[in-house]
Amino acid sequence: MALILTRSPYHISRGTLDANASASVTIGRIDGGSVDVLEEYVLNFRDNLFIDISKLCSSVYTPSYAYVGVWNQYITNVVGEESLKFYETGYITVTISGSVNGVAQADQVTNYFCADGYVYSSEKIDKDFVTELEDNSFYAGSSDTIYKLDGYDLRIPILNPKEYTTTSNVYVYFLYQGSVVLTDTLTYNLSSTSSTVSRWGGNSDINVDEIQISSDHGVKTLKVKTASECKYNPYRITFKNKYGVMEDLWFFKKSESSMSVTSEEFRANQFKQRSSGGRDRDAGLVRSSREYGKNGVESMTLNSGFVDEALNESFKQLMLSEEVQLLDSDNNTLRAVKISDSQLKMKTSVNDKLINYTIEVEFSNNIIDDIV
Repeated sequence: MALILTRSPYHISRGTLDANASASVTIGRIDGGSVDVLEEYVLNFRDNLFIDISKLCSSVYTPSYAYVGVWNQYITNVVGEESLKFYETGYITVTISGSVNGVAQADQVTNYFCADGYVYSSEKIDKDFVTELEDNSFYAGSSDTIYKLDGYDLRIPILNPKEYTTTSNVYVYFLYQGSVVLTDTLTYNLSSTSSTVSRWGGNSDINVDEIQISSDHGVKTLKVKTASECKYNPYRITFKNKYGVMEDLWFFKKSESSMSVTSEEFRANQFKQRSSGGRDRDAGLVRSSREYGKNGVESMTLNSGFVDEALNESFKQLMLSEEVQLLDSDNNTLRAVKISDSQLKMKTSVNDKLINYTIEVEFSNNIIDDIV
């Protein structure tokens, strides 16, 4: 069963069918063993051999809201960082119908999973990442080295884009000094979604320095480095990575906050105010230049501290991410941000000795709430 990463093209083909073959595309989510259909499309190949279906899947990643009159508000089942932004993948069924030399053929039915990820231009077009995920025991993170803050959850993104007729398990073992301190069992079957997050709770009394992910396809080992007693306020960036799942990246060193302000201006006639009398000093309070629509945007500069070269791919995917969240660990606040840097020099231990990354983020909302 293929995995479609929908920020990049993914083509279906009519193969040897005659021109004007059709494709029915059903897009939904798996819910309790059945598919909750969100949208359906009927496409015609005309003279084309291929059709790109990747952009049809955007509704999968959009939460639905319902108006509740008694509360005078809209509600959704999306709640904070436990939202569908961590878990959501789509389920697609494509049915291709047509004929060969005018003779009707049996329908070709294919199922896919989709996620809001992408394919590098250096990779094969229409690449199916199932084999790559299997080789990593379905670990969907960008680095084999993970940093975390002591006392905070260690969240391991798992993406299992396979369809099971029986129950299958992925085991995530959390180890310290070679001994297992916790086992998280992720169960997959017809009623489960394809992406999950395995987590190690924020228990600072128990340490973790290694993770082993075990599946039918082998064992994937990850190294864990924990920071504690930080001099500066640590920040956690959570970003949607190449596979379309959310991943954590911590920044432990000095951060700086700033803001920028914009406004509009017009010049007003002040004859009436100036000619109305009063003391001479009051004339200086009459404004001919007036501001309106004034607002500001906050930004922050974050420093990772010295990190392993293995995180280069993580920072690359962070720069390419369209979905980024920022957690202020001292104040326990979570806000939407965007990466405002447009360039990033990739560092290596050979060229740069010690590797430290500086990232600038801009908050996604104005300081003054002016958009509903």
